[in-house]
Amino acid sequence: MTVEEILEMYDGVKEFCSGGITCTGGEPLMQMEFLTELFEAAKSRGINTCLDTSGITFTEANRPKFDRLMRSTDLVMLDIKHIDNEEHIKLTGQPNTNILAFAEYLTEKGIVTWVRHVTVPGITYNDEYLLRLGEFLSRLKMLKALDVLRYHDMGKVKYENLGLDYPLGDTPPLTKEEAAHARDMIMQGIRNGLAKRSCDGK
Repeated sequence: MTVEEILEMYDGVKEFCSGGITCTGGEPLMQMEFLTELFEAAKSRGINTCLDTSGITFTEANRPKFDRLMRSTDLVMLDIKHIDNEEHIKLTGQPNTNILAFAEYLTEKGIVTWVRHVTVPGITYNDEYLLRLGEFLSRLKMLKALDVLRYHDMGKVKYENLGLDYPLGDTPPLTKEEAAHARDMIMQGIRNGLAKRSCDGK
């Protein structure tokens, strides 16, 4: 689709849209040039823009491209899969360094940020990791919302139907009570981080 085709589609349903345009994926930053063109065109028409991303493609080398994109981005929904770098590599095959750097870059650029974190028993549902995540989030001055998402196994049947092994095996879904505890731990980590920097005078 072209930028104009997408905006024409938006115009046809805008009366039913409460916000604007959200680009998600997959990873929308894998098509960064097109994404930038779309957001610039949307902003020229007064349309709110939201980027739903993991931030994995961010590097200092391509900062100029991100600077251009951020000039037409109203909100970033950032997926932080794991706060521990080694565990992140085990989980995704990639380090989390670019992702965390991108989160701090968003604060630097003044971009409203909404962090999403999936809590998975035996992987991210861990008090130490949740507290560390909160301490990191305490540094993000543009953080406006936090979604603690419960792991579920509804995709398991799809793998079975395709004859594939389900990557998380018999990992049980996270309960509502566990999700509430996870959020409490993250919020405690945020408070800890803010208190520490206040004592340090930062």
